Amino acid sequence: MLKKQDRTLRILGLEVIRMVLNIFKHRLPQNIQSEVLKNISPLIKDEDLQLAQLALDLCIAIMNIPTTNSSQYNEVITNCVLLSKSSMVRGNVLEKLKELFTLIAVSDIIDTPSILERLMADINKASLVPTSSCATAVLSKIRSVINPYFPKFIDNVYILN
Repeated sequence: MLKKQDRTLRILGLEVIRMVLNIFKHRLPQNIQSEVLKNISPLIKDEDLQLAQLALDLCIAIMNIPTTNSSQYNEVITNCVLLSKSSMVRGNVLEKLKELFTLIAVSDIIDTPSILERLMADINKASLVPTSSCATAVLSKIRSVINPYFPKFIDNVYILN
């Protein structure tokens, strides 16, 4: 249903997946987790912020299920970084993005310097608020990496003004 063109069907599909996740919680097999992430990852973009928010919510639910395969999150992380650079991201979508980046930092799915490098690359004035909010979410949980990246981030912000 998530690959259909009809927006309503996509929303219903995401809601059904959410109900299944709530029912199975920690018993959800890893291959199904990977399949869900693979199918919802393309929805994490600024073309439809409601779908993006629902997809982010599902990613957060899946990240709360213990897993050993961190590679299944690669496309999700890439799309989240791209979404954080959109000037349209505000409100609930931004809150979900920040929550997801916090979980990413805490769970060590990807090394923190790598995620910060990706967030700080190509910052522009229009996306300064969402990008800096996501970087702050990562940094707030991982204090040991703040020192090398904070000056670079401040320099990037200063250049934009």
